[in-house]
Amino acid sequence: MSNGEKLFSLIDQSRRILVIAHRRPDGDTTGSACAFLDYLLLKGKIARGFCIDIIPENLGFLLPETDIFFHDVYQLDLNSYDLIIAVDCGELKQTGISEILQNRPVKTLLINIDHHHTNDYFGDMNIVESQASSTAEIVHNLFLQTGKILSKRAINCLLTGILTDTTYFSNAATTSSAIKSASTLLEQGAKINQITQKIWQNKNLASLQLWGKIFERIIFNQETKTATAIITKDDLDTPGLPDDSLEGISNYLTSLADTKIVLVLMQIDDNTIKGSLRTTYDDVDVSEIAQRYGGGGHKKAAGFTTHGKIVFDDISWKIKTT
Repeated sequence: MSNGEKLFSLIDQSRRILVIAHRRPDGDTTGSACAFLDYLLLKGKIARGFCIDIIPENLGFLLPETDIFFHDVYQLDLNSYDLIIAVDCGELKQTGISEILQNRPVKTLLINIDHHHTNDYFGDMNIVESQASSTAEIVHNLFLQTGKILSKRAINCLLTGILTDTTYFSNAATTSSAIKSASTLLEQGAKINQITQKIWQNKNLASLQLWGKIFERIIFNQETKTATAIITKDDLDTPGLPDDSLEGISNYLTSLADTKIVLVLMQIDDNTIKGSLRTTYDDVDVSEIAQRYGGGGHKKAAGFTTHGKIVFDDISWKIKTT
């Protein structure tokens, strides 16, 4: 029995299903989750989505119902679910509820669908394909393999996941299989213009001005060919700034000439820094760097979270730990 057949057999046997998107949701985890949620609702299942963080406004068009996702851990009762599907979570802690999931009822199976090569296989069933461009590509193939029908909304959801994780077919995740999957989705009725307008072609003036401010303070290390961009808490508190305003900045910086590694450090609260790593070079594995700081990801795109505060000491930027 194929992975697709096993997955949909478990879905058929389940009545109440929870679909989990990873923290700080992007187009891939949101698109993959919403494609499943749409399918489950049309099948008459009782289905909800959970994400520890709010779904960005520019991804709201993917939601099959406006309140399909909830974000409050205190509303989470795993005893009420027969099946849990986690999508695009490279490790259990990316769900934001790792301890809760580790203590889930024995009867509630956890399915892990992901494309990160650092995935720690935390599910009862693991569908992990590190060669895939995105989790959305994996989900699309699971539906194709089993002949399951996707609605027009679900088709748009999956194309969104592929487009965003390949940065519109411009980064190293762009493979022939990704383009083939996207082509099939377009043939099935996906609206690429709608997706790009909603997600990419929607920057407001405050967002573009902030991008310029961040570019002005890029630090370039000639020895390691590393470009480091700093995003402070004050930057994030800029009036009129949408939550998704900095989406794509790490990938954009890979266009900087002679740059082997891009590192974007973002102060997300008073003592937490998010690091995003990118490269386009075959001899560089940024996931190895991310893993040193407790993170993970892909060879060419990875991330981590660390404690500390980004400060400027009149000479340079530093991370101050307490």
